[in-house]
Amino acid sequence: MTERVHPDLKNAIEKGLPEAYLPLDIVYGSLGEAVEDNYNLLHLGVRASPKAIRTLLLMTSNGFYDEEGYHHHPSKQFQLNAISYGIFHDFLLGSDIPLLMQGKMPRENLAQSERDIYLGPANQLLGNKVLGSVEEVALDIERRRKFNPNLKVLLLHGKWNTIPHPGHIYAQTDTEEDVALLYGIRYEDMVTVVVADTNQEITDAGSTPYLNTFWRTSLISYSPYCDYICPSGSFDKKSKEIDRHWLHKYSLLRPFGIHIARDHPRFDLVVKRCREIGAIPLSFPRFEDFIHRLGEPFISQVDNVLSSRRVWKDEVGERTFETQWFRLIQKKSIRDEMYGRRNWFEPEGVILPNPRIGLTPEKIKPAIITPEDIPSEVKIMIPPLAEDPREMRLREALATLSMGFNS
Repeated sequence: MTERVHPDLKNAIEKGLPEAYLPLDIVYGSLGEAVEDNYNLLHLGVRASPKAIRTLLLMTSNGFYDEEGYHHHPSKQFQLNAISYGIFHDFLLGSDIPLLMQGKMPRENLAQSERDIYLGPANQLLGNKVLGSVEEVALDIERRRKFNPNLKVLLLHGKWNTIPHPGHIYAQTDTEEDVALLYGIRYEDMVTVVVADTNQEITDAGSTPYLNTFWRTSLISYSPYCDYICPSGSFDKKSKEIDRHWLHKYSLLRPFGIHIARDHPRFDLVVKRCREIGAIPLSFPRFEDFIHRLGEPFISQVDNVLSSRRVWKDEVGERTFETQWFRLIQKKSIRDEMYGRRNWFEPEGVILPNPRIGLTPEKIKPAIITPEDIPSEVKIMIPPLAEDPREMRLREALATLSMGFNS
């Protein structure tokens, strides 16, 4: 110890709290600060590793210490949503939940060095691929079409900002389910492509980007429901440039259908683009828009629906938030019964279920990627959560909804 060590950090070390190394952009991003955009690693097929994602989620849930003291995200719902994402995507295990409900910190499977942060292109998990552009995705799909001319591309694009919340997950699952039901397309003939906006697009739309394009794309990439994930690329925010940009991307992918939310501010414009390239606009009501209220004969619209902005600002109605949780746990339980849980941290390998082809055992051998543009890292300490009555009440509600989730 030296005199330069902050008292809070010294206290964390003395208490034996877990250490982790993460890039500075995660530290800044977890606090909602601006992060320089860089997604060159995506062109190499590199994403953030399971250990890096798990560490990010625990940082967001419990906060962290560094030389300047203790930091935490101001929104309790945002912190709780990090746990929601972690449970659904198998980064948080059943044995972690009792600790998190008490505001304590799991110590296993944290990113401990720079080598733990990145996962190389040899590890295309979940049967999906992370690529650096729509053009690269289109080329790969064309190769697949030679073997299966019946492939139908389902395209979902948008901000995908913040840690994906239940609504982001439902956008993928509901689109696939409705296309199978309404159009008779077999799941094995569907290819779901998720295209994430860059920092520039999110800023131009008047929002604050969370982390950067590399990390947002990495977070989406662990969804079991998408086949390709890539950034949209940047363009001039003038309307004609935007039209040209998306019509070009659509023509490359040749989508069967394009998902568009009914409350999208440019709904009519996107539908017009779909018609120009012969795609079906896939627009379905959001689950949280209409929730049956006990004792009422009809379904009625609820206030404070789930959205990234509302979660970020702690503004989602408590009932809506809990209803989303309950549905998410139900969906996970069904998936786990069919395919089993994903284990990202087994040293001998991992079972990677793919809904289209069943269980597939593969090896995880994190690649050591050392291009010049890897961001610098910072050493942090992740502490137990400071007790906050409102925070603990939310976590207790989460524990109730998570009943039956066993390790």
